[in-house]
Amino acid sequence: MTAAVGLSLANGETLAGAQRAALTVFAIRIGGAALAYGTQVLLARFMGQAEYGVFALAWVWIAILGHGCLLGVAQSVCRFVPHYRARGDLDLARGFLRGGALHALTSGAVTAALGAAVVSAAYAIQFRPESFLVLPVVGVLVWPRLRGELRRPRGWW
Repeated sequence: MTAAVGLSLANGETLAGAQRAALTVFAIRIGGAALAYGTQVLLARFMGQAEYGVFALAWVWIAILGHGCLLGVAQSVCRFVPHYRARGDLDLARGFLRGGALHALTSGAVTAALGAAVVSAAYAIQFRPESFLVLPVVGVLVWPRLRGELRRPRGWW
């Protein structure tokens, strides 16, 4: 199994380094989840029921639409970029990264524009849901999410 991953059993430092990196990433993710949970509890305490409901609805839409705007590019990066780098096809890896970034930015911009149109239409008919204001923000948040996913196959944190 380690040969498929590209780790050498003869060199114990390589395997130990990969294990340390995996443990560090796991600890960072657990810490982030704990921080997010604590923040949610504090927000629920300090906000009223209606305000927290609007916040929770907006946050869920950000998560769903933001993940959808990547259109699978984040998962594809983890598969194809290491494959291209292992084969020595650096031009293919660079092209995939550029094309994926352009694709994600375009879908984010389209989502932001559609979100702005929905907000404008909602205000035009005197419908004022605060949760719609999150739609233009989703397109802006796609780029940092993609950048985070691009770090994973390169071993960056």
